[in-house]
Amino acid sequence: MKNSLNLEQLNLCSLEETREWYLDGLQPLVNQDEYQQAIKAIDKFIEDEGKLLHEKLVAYKEAIYPDSWLMPYSKDIYLNGRGPVAIDGNYLLETLPYQKEIDYLNFVTRVIISIQDLYYDLSKKAIPQMKVKDQLLCMKQLKGFLRGTRVFSPNKDIYNIYEDFKDVNSCALFYQNNCYIVKLFNEDKTRIASDKIYSQIVKIYEYEQANPELSFTCLAFNNHDDSYEILSTNKQNQAQLARLNRTIFAMTLWDKKSSEVSTNQKSYYDASNAWPLKSWNIDIFTDLVCTFNNEHTFVDGATNANLIVALFDKIEQHDEIFDENDYQELPLDKLEFDLNQDVLEKIKRNYQNRTEQLSSLRFEYDKLDLKKIREHKINIDALFQLGFLYADYYAFSQLKTIHESVSASHFYDGRTSMLRSISNEGVNFIKALKQGDNNSLELLKEASAKHVYGIKKAKEFCCIARHYAGLSLMSDKQLSIYKNKEFQKYIAQEICTSSMGNTKLINRFAYAPVVDGGLGLGYLSQGNKLIADISFYIKDEKEVLKFYQYLFEYFDKVNELVKA
Repeated sequence: MKNSLNLEQLNLCSLEETREWYLDGLQPLVNQDEYQQAIKAIDKFIEDEGKLLHEKLVAYKEAIYPDSWLMPYSKDIYLNGRGPVAIDGNYLLETLPYQKEIDYLNFVTRVIISIQDLYYDLSKKAIPQMKVKDQLLCMKQLKGFLRGTRVFSPNKDIYNIYEDFKDVNSCALFYQNNCYIVKLFNEDKTRIASDKIYSQIVKIYEYEQANPELSFTCLAFNNHDDSYEILSTNKQNQAQLARLNRTIFAMTLWDKKSSEVSTNQKSYYDASNAWPLKSWNIDIFTDLVCTFNNEHTFVDGATNANLIVALFDKIEQHDEIFDENDYQELPLDKLEFDLNQDVLEKIKRNYQNRTEQLSSLRFEYDKLDLKKIREHKINIDALFQLGFLYADYYAFSQLKTIHESVSASHFYDGRTSMLRSISNEGVNFIKALKQGDNNSLELLKEASAKHVYGIKKAKEFCCIARHYAGLSLMSDKQLSIYKNKEFQKYIAQEICTSSMGNTKLINRFAYAPVVDGGLGLGYLSQGNKLIADISFYIKDEKEVLKFYQYLFEYFDKVNELVKA
């Protein structure tokens, strides 16, 4: 974390750069008349208010050095405006099965005590500097991770950062629709012994007094119902919620293999699962697969994946084996909520009505000759994005906007930038590919080069949506450009995508669509296998199945193209 001060301050592009970036990305999405209207609207905005607001933003950027000029937006608008369920962008990362032979409860214990180690190192700022492709990440992102939570208030959600060890010294463990508090640290900041943690897990796992109908875990909150208000109507429930808020992470124990549970259950959380509002909600399945359902607050996806790798490195350092016939008897610390059946049914119904609108498809492709792809100097991320463009263009009656998250965490206080990955070069290529044009390979190379350039610019923070967010902070009213329909089309996140790159540990990256009628596309490569999780609203299933089929068609055509 000490290296954060050596990082550059987040860049701020010029109004002219933003204008060019916007118009270049907009052109494939609109007709010529709309494009000309967009030019007039953006030029009028720049002349009328944009220039003055940009000057204010530059002055503000200099005044808060080295902090990010975007952080007020991230904290006060972006984070607080997000709902706590996957519908609004939370994501799930799932690991491959743990390879060493170890029984379930011993593995659960190793995960817990490894997070205990990780939290201790984070608190003491002893985490090794993280990198992505030799690029230093801003470790300041980790401030608050595992000790922050979302706390509901009537008009606005509040993010609390609790004091290390004093306020946060335990984890929440859910099993059979009950919630328990497992203490991890003593008052003097020393660790609770591993065998004592194990003994609590054994008792919870063997506990037979569970009532699956009257349970805390069917209380799932979102901004679309009054679940929280229903729950916190009395002081007993408020006190129990406060205890839950002060846990480091939440873990759910399963009696099933990961393959027996749908992605929908894992990533959107139905009424039989826990959804406390923590940075990490971890499910552990009997085949030793872990899913991390992340509340997407303090760290971005790439940094979170690095933290999971760091966690599993710590798991490898632990070789304790505990005997469940020789454990210490400790009293169970169970959270008791004052609830009745009518209240539970209402909350359960509200949440299920929302989540049952969603579904997902798993896409896997392992026939592509990636060696050939690299020989042609075609970028793998570009290959995916062009595939999404191909499926988008031929599955839907018109192009939807495609949003790609881009890590800008190499800046001080950095988070994520974004790219609108549709380009004229990309559209030219996917049309030629469909028609079997002899020039398709050259057009693919051109489209790939344009995408790589776009990613590079996005990492430099030439990012229109974030720039306009910064400008909006300098104004006391909505910017006039937001009223322009072409601008609204451009910034919509109809197809929201993000990648974890090539990883040996993460096997699934899923999150829900960001807007009604949209798609959520988490994708990664694993060796020679290309993987994507496609999340969507069930009402759009017919079109999404076409999207899914066209994605296969695209990769088959690309495979033939590069082998020719």
